This record gives sequence, structure tokens and C-alpha cells, in this order.
Amino acid sequence: MTMDPNKRMTDLITLSTRLIQVLARENAALRTKRTHEVAALVNEKATLTRAYESRARGFLEDPANLAGVEDEPRQTLKALMAKVRDLMEANGRLLQVAMKANRRVLELAAEAVRAAQEGPGVYGSSGAVGRTKGVRGPVNMPVSVDRSL
Repeated sequence: MTMDPNKRMTDLITLSTRLIQVLARENAALRTKRTHEVAALVNEKATLTRAYESRARGFLEDPANLAGVEDEPRQTLKALMAKVRDLMEANGRLLQVAMKANRRVLELAAEAVRAAQEGPGVYGSSGAVGRTKGVRGPVNMPVSVDRSL
């Protein structure tokens, strides 16, 4: 059974509008470093994207289906998709910045832990063995990586 092209177009417009709302919320959360909100929006964004792809597939597989769609909904969807594209580009940039920042924080924390570790014992001028900071031996340090972004 084939879905009515006008119904399919209406669904695409609805899904695009919801995707715009989710992307705008996620971008705002990324800008203000509210990562818990970003993690909550990832599933909703993925669900909307999959639903959009399944509805659009009918037009992609048979472009003749577009012949039955009025011009106004086409123009509306076109404008919405331009907005989605812009928000997705901004989203990609914001996610990259957040990942780089998280990676840098992790590197700084690891450096601080390494610097605080006492080094191996060495003989001092009095012949006694003492510990020195900054002279490091092998260090095994557990590391945790936040992959939610």
C-alpha cells in the first residue's frame, strides 16, 4: 500500500519542525555546556531522523510521487530543510568543540596526576635514598573517557 503523497509531505513537514526544535535545544545546551541535556536529546534526534528518512524514501524511490503534491507544502518543506541544514552544521561544530574541550580537560587531569606522582628513589648528596618529584618511573593510571558527546 502506497502512502498518499500529500500525507507523506505533511509528515515530512511535521518531522522537520520537530527536528528543528530538538536541534535548537541541543545547540543551546552545547553552548552553555549542559551536557546532561545533550545526552537526553540524542535519542530523540536519532528517532526523528530515522522517521524522516523513511517518509522521504517514498519520494526518493519514485519522484513521480511529488507530482501530486501542491506547491505550498513543497516550499514549506524546502524552507524547513534549509533551517535543518544550518542547525545541523552548527550542531556538528558545537559537538566538535565540546569533544575537544573534554579531551583537553582529560589530558590536563592526566598531566596533573603524573606531575603529583613521586618518582623513584635516588641517592642524594648525603648518600641517603630520597624521593623526588618530577622524576617519574612507569605509571599505570586508570582513565575514564566521557563518550556521551
